[in-house]
Amino acid sequence: MVEKQLHFMKRYIHFPIGEDQPVILMTMRNDHMFRQFEIKLADGPADYWMSVDISSLHNEQLTISIDNGSVEQLNALEQGDHIKDSEMLYKESGRPQLHFSARRGWLNDPNGLVYADGLYHLFYQHNPYGRDWGNMHWGHAVSDDLLHWTEQEIALYPDEMGTMFSGSAVIDWHNTSGLQEGNEPPIILIYTAAGDSSPLSEGKPYTQCLAYRNAQGEWIKHEGNPVVPHIAGSNRDPKVIWHEPTRRWVMVLYMEGSDYAILVSPDLIQWRITCRLTMPGMDECPDLFQLPVDGDSTQAKWVFWACKKGGYQLGSFDGEVFIPEGELLFTVPDGANSYAAQTWSDIPASDGRVIQTTWAYKTSWPDMPFTGYMTFPCELSLVTAEEGIRMALAPVREIELIKRGQSSYGRRQLATGDDPIAHAAELMDVQLHWKPEPGSKLAIEANGAAIVYDAATEQLSCGPIIASLRVKPDGTVKLRTIIDRTSLETFGNEGILYMPVSIAPNPNHSGLRVYVNEGAGELLSMEVHELESIWNQQ
Repeated sequence: MVEKQLHFMKRYIHFPIGEDQPVILMTMRNDHMFRQFEIKLADGPADYWMSVDISSLHNEQLTISIDNGSVEQLNALEQGDHIKDSEMLYKESGRPQLHFSARRGWLNDPNGLVYADGLYHLFYQHNPYGRDWGNMHWGHAVSDDLLHWTEQEIALYPDEMGTMFSGSAVIDWHNTSGLQEGNEPPIILIYTAAGDSSPLSEGKPYTQCLAYRNAQGEWIKHEGNPVVPHIAGSNRDPKVIWHEPTRRWVMVLYMEGSDYAILVSPDLIQWRITCRLTMPGMDECPDLFQLPVDGDSTQAKWVFWACKKGGYQLGSFDGEVFIPEGELLFTVPDGANSYAAQTWSDIPASDGRVIQTTWAYKTSWPDMPFTGYMTFPCELSLVTAEEGIRMALAPVREIELIKRGQSSYGRRQLATGDDPIAHAAELMDVQLHWKPEPGSKLAIEANGAAIVYDAATEQLSCGPIIASLRVKPDGTVKLRTIIDRTSLETFGNEGILYMPVSIAPNPNHSGLRVYVNEGAGELLSMEVHELESIWNQQ
């Protein structure tokens, strides 16, 4: 073991990362603080630097040690008041320009989505010490418009109970938990402590825990953790809501296999199971929310959402038991880049929307200092379609804030061999209305990738991702695509189909081309809105 003393006097500590280095265990400690994590510490020039906010440790003296390595590696650690090597931050060739990503390090599931103090809070699974999965913390970012995000200091660090796995957040408006300090109701984080996922938590089970924001703005773990002891398997991913009719808290929790449980609590601390259910083929990250049907609140349905493929079940819920109605439904095709969806809690009644985002599953590009991003936030609705009541998704209306130009293309016939409609931009919102002739194929080529609608099979595809999208009763198809540097997110027929697909950054083939590569049809309308990068304010 090698160790050194370090006095924390700056806002950030900078870790040099060497991707070809072995993983070593680093410990930071003093008499009242202990952090431990795995890291690929550079032994020479860094491939990139991880800058971790240590504002809460200002003027602390810590002992830093590694279980394997050299004193030179520890001496290479730096402190500073600014992110190191930030000149190209958010401008990297592989950086999404319309989607949130951590400035550096690994990101996966969205956690703790909550609206509080006039801000949207986005917590997320995060490795702040490298771009690989591991060391699960809760990262934290805030926005006043769901588009432009500012990273905050890390909210939750691993401890002896485990690393910090997924969960949710609520505002305890009535102080049912008794955790309020001062005049403001507390934000409560409900998370899984993933036991046995680190040397510090070896042999511990998965349990559910609470943390809250105190009057000083610090995140404090509840002294009575866990509030839900281990029940089964790797039980995890608690999503908590307030159920007004019964004046209680409700938790949906993944158990194991395809099994889930519903628990209720008067105070967020004492919980009991009221319901168990199975969602065949699904696992992880459940959610539970209510939506009106076709905008009619008197015909509202409850939605039990599970992780894979945007699987959801419509039904009824009385505050204790969810009763499914009909079959398991899906919004996202196999293979699409969407996982671990979660909705924001505490959206004001005057807004009334149910807003969701997901993790763009396992997306990374070579030589980038980060991995993963969030899909574009979407508004959810239930609509009556030919097949019955279905979920529909649409980009949040705040997209209007980043529209910077519009081109409209009127009614015209398109056939094989015609010159494509072309538009030279990298970031776009494209909406088109297409009336295909039998057997036609319409292609939307953007930033070097292509979306194809095949009228013969009534399928939409993007690379290997294929999904059914039926022609509407009037013989038309509507497509909307949010085009980013590294993704194409397509909404078919007013969002009945949602197809988010990651694409490799391709600066030599940016821009838009729309054409028919088989058969013919009529383009009824097309609008192209150029979009501004969400990082322009950074």
